[in-house]
Amino acid sequence: MDIKNISKKQRILIALGVIPILLIGLYFANGQGHNLDFSSSEKSSSIQKANEDMVNEDFRYVEITGQVLSPGVYEISRSLMVIELIELAGGLTEFADLETVHKDISLSGIVEDRQKIYIPALPDYKNGSKNIVGPMGSDNSSKININTATLEQLDALPDIGPSTANKIISARPYKTIEDLKNVEGIGEKTYNNLISVITL
Repeated sequence: MDIKNISKKQRILIALGVIPILLIGLYFANGQGHNLDFSSSEKSSSIQKANEDMVNEDFRYVEITGQVLSPGVYEISRSLMVIELIELAGGLTEFADLETVHKDISLSGIVEDRQKIYIPALPDYKNGSKNIVGPMGSDNSSKININTATLEQLDALPDIGPSTANKIISARPYKTIEDLKNVEGIGEKTYNNLISVITL
């Protein structure tokens, strides 16, 4: 068909037919654009939430004090049970009150961020001695003086029996606490258990 021979009426009809097609095309194009924007926004929100969860998991701090070998603040990167935190802190000392621990502390509980856990000490270590303090003690007056202590006081020390207590007395006087290592029956492990509860 020769365009020059198209009448004005035919041109108007063609235009009326083309315009709706163009409008429909624009409508769908805009709709898809909105859908893409929504999907992008939703994806960004999901990534942000995942990042926040990761940050919260990576920066978790807990504190454990009292009768553990290495009390302090620990940074953990995953959820720990209380018993795992105790192991992370070196385990319980000889002076930990296990009865109270099992009664008042849920060892299988999950440690929460910024939580503080305190491990109590025994009121008496053994043989009724009230002179023993845990490793957190800093008052020398409550420690056992290895140069002046009685046989009963030495016997009440961790890992020390009557035989070793007699050997400690026989080796007096001590110029330094480390001289205690020279006593038969006192190895490195026993010495480390004693260091926080004895003095000169």
